[in-house]
Amino acid sequence: MAQAANIDAYFERIGFAGSIAPTLDTLTGLLGQHLEAIPFENLDPLMGVPVRFALPSIEHKLVFERRGGHGIEHNLLFAAVLRELDFELSVHPAHVLWGDAAQAQPEPDHLVLVVDLPQGAFLVDAGFGGRTPPAPLRLKGGHRQGSIFETFEISEGLGDWRVVADLGARVRPLYRFRRDPVDERLLAEITERISTRGPFTRRLVVSRTLRSERLMLRDGLFVRVVPGDAGPVRSETRMAKVQELKNLLVAPFGLVLPDDARLDAALARVMAENR
Repeated sequence: MAQAANIDAYFERIGFAGSIAPTLDTLTGLLGQHLEAIPFENLDPLMGVPVRFALPSIEHKLVFERRGGHGIEHNLLFAAVLRELDFELSVHPAHVLWGDAAQAQPEPDHLVLVVDLPQGAFLVDAGFGGRTPPAPLRLKGGHRQGSIFETFEISEGLGDWRVVADLGARVRPLYRFRRDPVDERLLAEITERISTRGPFTRRLVVSRTLRSERLMLRDGLFVRVVPGDAGPVRSETRMAKVQELKNLLVAPFGLVLPDDARLDAALARVMAENR
């Protein structure tokens, strides 16, 4: 049996006080406030700390410690919350295609949610970093769905769904997935890969999607994206010191940093290796 989410603590964490009826409006409001309040961040893999998939571990980190997390953590937490609110949903493994569909790993490395509503099925993703869709996407092939940052399109073929982002100057694939089930064995495999190998053990990746802007940090490069009449306006600032990175993580990203001696060393390594 799935474990129950601590709804009161979660609502306090994201500042939610709206309707809890299982509707599209509620789903959209919850997702928007989740993205505003809980950043994507990979400090644990960077420090060599294992990513956990058990709900109590995720809640302790993202809700009570006021940290952020990897996409697996975000989507498992969000799925548990939706179940407590009587939404009908399923969780599915996904293969990240970001930037180059030919480079997709044979094993899944992400999770997505499909929420069934009277209006149809909607794709929900609370944890794809700086390209997280800020609202539920109708799970319908060929249907373009815009946001203030980019336009998303979902295509479907023989049960294989693909999501791409139209960034204006270029179109980039995000991931593909099938509506296959997820079990604890697969979750353990995914979180072990995230924890021990791959880019999140070497590169710092942090993002926060607000209703008026998107903040991203890649190694020492801080990016702010603000919507404009002619399209999003992007500004970049290069960080030179570990303390500057830590100050950014606290504000404007809003993280409570882990009390771990490995953090400074991990950030120093990132800045030295990725200048």
